[in-house]
Amino acid sequence: MTLAKICGIRDLNAAQTAAEHGASLIGFVFVPVRREVNRDTARQIIAQIRASHSRPPAAVGLFVNESAETINETIHHVGLDLVQLHGDEPPELARQINVPVIKALRLEPGTDRDTVKSTVQRYLETCPAVHLDSHVPGQWGGTGVVGDWELAAELASQYPVILAGGLDPENISEAIQKVRPSVVDVSSGVETEGDKDTEKIVRFLSHATCSSPDTPESDPGRSLIALIDSIRDRHSSNVPVERRVVN
Repeated sequence: MTLAKICGIRDLNAAQTAAEHGASLIGFVFVPVRREVNRDTARQIIAQIRASHSRPPAAVGLFVNESAETINETIHHVGLDLVQLHGDEPPELARQINVPVIKALRLEPGTDRDTVKSTVQRYLETCPAVHLDSHVPGQWGGTGVVGDWELAAELASQYPVILAGGLDPENISEAIQKVRPSVVDVSSGVETEGDKDTEKIVRFLSHATCSSPDTPESDPGRSLIALIDSIRDRHSSNVPVERRVVN
């Protein structure tokens, strides 16, 4: 199956809507951009979601070119389950971070496939998944630009992949059918005039759920899905979850 992540959460209403309608992950941006959220607000939202849902979504923190020390301090203060790195971070940084790390890759049009695969393989030595986003000069993510689904599908057939870039309630079904990623990630596609739109969140999650295929035993994303499920189960049963890396 394909899981769904609602990113750029800044208020409890959007987080509750995501949790109630099937999101497996919610994302918080700790980068000085429009969707940035302060650590105390994120901490309060996550605490309330965990207190009000028997199996809450995993909480993901987004960072760009921060030190491991700063990231770990935020993890501890906020209560993050996963970290998503959107800058120029090397694969080795993941070993210094206290939760599993997802590395975002912004794919430029026309990028050589062998080069992309080599990069993906390097990051998967320390990360459980890669996050595929569109390349827009000067922006680290959240661009609303649809990426190369053909390349993404090729990568998703071999590696655990999170698909982002221009997804919205209208195209999410097609994206899942064509790419078959482990996770789909949306931010601007469920916003109206820069704010999260609960109606769009509901429609996105409904379409994502209806379009989600069964995951065969051989699917490269099974380990990522199992990791996310174990994190959510931990918040239900308070059983510790180990850091896992895809070999």
